[in-house]
Amino acid sequence: MKHLLIFLISILLLSSPVIGNNHKGETLYRWGENPDYKWMGFGDKETHPVYKGQVEDGEFHGQGTLTYTDGRKYVGKFKDDEKWNGTGYDKNGNILVKFVNGKMIKQ
Repeated sequence: MKHLLIFLISILLLSSPVIGNNHKGETLYRWGENPDYKWMGFGDKETHPVYKGQVEDGEFHGQGTLTYTDGRKYVGKFKDDEKWNGTGYDKNGNILVKFVNGKMIKQ
């Protein structure tokens, strides 16, 4: 009985998103300025850029939205922490740039 309880607790801990490497639906806030900044799980959207989306091994990877404090926004896919296939908008929703396979195409 004791072994079964240890086994069940181990499975619960290992399947927890807090322990695992892959997270879906993260909300992260950028602290600091380029190039010395960190993404943290807490912050204020009025003073920190906000990322909402998929994270893999601590990097933006998959579908996500990055919103800056001035209202600019990138919506699309990230690959290894880089904007990959998506669109950048100004604060009024006008398209500024597009990213195709990691390359920026100005509009």
